[in-house]
Amino acid sequence: MVAGYTIAYAVLLITGARLGERLGYGRVFQHGLLLFTFSSLACGLAPDTAALIGFRVAQGVGAALMVPQVMSLIQRIFSGASRVRALSVYTAVLATGGLAGQVLGGCWSARTCWAPAGVRSSW
Repeated sequence: MVAGYTIAYAVLLITGARLGERLGYGRVFQHGLLLFTFSSLACGLAPDTAALIGFRVAQGVGAALMVPQVMSLIQRIFSGASRVRALSVYTAVLATGGLAGQVLGGCWSARTCWAPAGVRSSW
């Protein structure tokens, strides 16, 4: 399940960067954000493991569209020490979000009886 996301993300990362250059960073970022958001909802509501894996692959595609746009804009807008600071803030936000999502998701699922099929199928 985790590998589907990682493979889609890794394979399409350079393609996402190229699309941002050609079609515009903001436009590609927005499309990636929509895909990632709806894929996340679909993962939570997945009826079985196969659907969950498919939606995780779609999440990886969305992430591959989003991340290069942010990195490209940081590289284009900032230079020197301000670039280092911008990359540090970006990294800190990603790390905090990843940690908070895991902790809050675990607390939520441990304290409720209700769990969508996507959550149940990953247990």
